[in-house]
Amino acid sequence: MTNPFSGIISSAFKQSFNDAIDALLENTACTVPCTFISGDTKFTDCPNCQYSPTTGRSSNKYTAGGPIPFSFGVCPYCHGDGRIPTEESSTIYLALIWNYKDWIGWLDAQARTLSEKGFVQSMSILADSYTQIKGCKSILLNTNIDVYKHRKFQRYGEPNPIGLGDDRYLLTMWEPVG
Repeated sequence: MTNPFSGIISSAFKQSFNDAIDALLENTACTVPCTFISGDTKFTDCPNCQYSPTTGRSSNKYTAGGPIPFSFGVCPYCHGDGRIPTEESSTIYLALIWNYKDWIGWLDAQARTLSEKGFVQSMSILADSYTQIKGCKSILLNTNIDVYKHRKFQRYGEPNPIGLGDDRYLLTMWEPVG
């Protein structure tokens, strides 16, 4: 008995699949802007106090016009460090899947529990998003609606490559922060 489905998955079929998914993942097609926030990697001088290059810390002397005036003790803005960490961010468009029934690869009881806790799944093109997803400290999902709801998440586990034979897409689960 021969398999009636033998030979259906041709290179043309795979290319059609990739073209369809690529079209869904194009900016503003079925995606929304998401802001990746990386770790505290850069520092800037504290705007509230004078930085001492000799000690590499705050001199704990107030700088006129600083946001939090103080007359003695440790600078309340930088806590005596003299520098404050700054977060770098970048925006990438992701397809977000909020409904657990639509999650790819999570068809079990755990999916419902994660959905009730506010978990979200995202899909993206691996080449465009892998570095940002792996390196981000947190992410703001769908920044189009920030004025209504601030949605901050962190990665839940490792991002998973998916696709039809070539793993060119990335599936990531996100858990809410705070």
